[in-house]
Amino acid sequence: KWHIDEAGRDESRAYLVFSVYKATRDQPSVSLIFQGREICRVDVKPRVSMDQNPSRARKLGLPSIVYGSHMHPWEFNRDYVLEELHPDEWKIPNKKPISQSTRNPGQILACICTYCGIGFTGGQKVFYPPRPKAFGGGKP
Repeated sequence: KWHIDEAGRDESRAYLVFSVYKATRDQPSVSLIFQGREICRVDVKPRVSMDQNPSRARKLGLPSIVYGSHMHPWEFNRDYVLEELHPDEWKIPNKKPISQSTRNPGQILACICTYCGIGFTGGQKVFYPPRPKAFGGGKP
C-alpha cells in the first residue's frame, strides 16, 4: 500500500494498493483507493481471459466482453456507484481494455497513475513484488 501525497494536505486521503496473489502471480492488480473506496483498478489477465461487462457498459461505449488486461476507471463507474447503488454498496464493474503489453507491476503503476493524473518518480516505476516465501512459504 502506497499513500499518495496531496499538495496542501497534511493527511493523505488516497493510496494505491498492489495485489499479487500466490496462485496467480502473473496476474497482479493495482487499485486506487480514495477516502476508503476503490475508484479505479487495473487488472492484468491472460490475453485469452474473458470478462463480461454489465449491459449498462454498452451505453458508455465499452465492449460487451473484455479480453485480457483491463481497467475499471471511475469515469465509467461513477454514475452507477452514485446513482444506482445503495450508499453502503460500492462496486466498479465496468471495464475497458488496456494494452496487453501492460504486464508487470511497474507498467500497471504507470498505467493507473497516468490515467488518474498521479505524479510518480522514475524510481517508483520499477519495483518487484515479494518472493513467494513472503506469502507463507513455497518455491519461487
